[in-house]
Amino acid sequence: MFLVVGSVLVIRQHATLPYVKNQGQVFGTYYHLTYQAEGDMQAVIEEQLKHVDEEFSMFNAQSTVSQLNRGEQPSLSESFVGVMKLADEVNKATSGAFDVTVAPLVNAWGFGFKTARMPSDDEVDSLLEFIGQDKIKLEQRLSGARLTKADPRVMLDFSAIAKGYGCDVVAATLRKNGVKNYLVEIGGEVVASGVNPNKQAWSVGVNKPVTDPQSNVNEIDTILTLTHGAIATSGNYRNFYV
Repeated sequence: MFLVVGSVLVIRQHATLPYVKNQGQVFGTYYHLTYQAEGDMQAVIEEQLKHVDEEFSMFNAQSTVSQLNRGEQPSLSESFVGVMKLADEVNKATSGAFDVTVAPLVNAWGFGFKTARMPSDDEVDSLLEFIGQDKIKLEQRLSGARLTKADPRVMLDFSAIAKGYGCDVVAATLRKNGVKNYLVEIGGEVVASGVNPNKQAWSVGVNKPVTDPQSNVNEIDTILTLTHGAIATSGNYRNFYV
């Protein structure tokens, strides 16, 4: 009887907990969080996001990726190795369409570090010579994991996977702290669990993919419902060159 009464009280207490909303900047974009908890967890969450940034940010000169791109050999964390292995799996599953060594082309076309002009066909062809995940290798050694390159000009760009990984890290942090109802969004990548403040499934709007480089059009194309899972969309209708 005591166990039953105790369980009912815990469930009732959790049901009346408020929903907290946090937002901020990370990975060169914005994040928005809504979760049901006893208190504000933004400081804890941002500390976890900082660790992800220190691993994968192209714009943090001291990040693991930046060091590797400079030809250095930083110690590789368990999380970096995990994401690198996942990147290899996706690379194989997509027959090479997903490729974390695409950084030189991203920069040449002006989507990374901005350039004043577009590359010529010859320049693109020359860059393709040292692009491909077959040109990097993750080695496990007694001293720790190490990433080697077949060509020193190979550069890494985890932008296509880091935001999703960041969402997973935040979701894991919330669950570890007993949070069951949450919605995590980082730059359009979404992870959700449980129900929203209205005790209903989370509603996620997908913008209509119209050419809109200024992001002035926010017309919703469809609304998806989510109770446990993730959604990610991508397109060239916001960030592009002609």
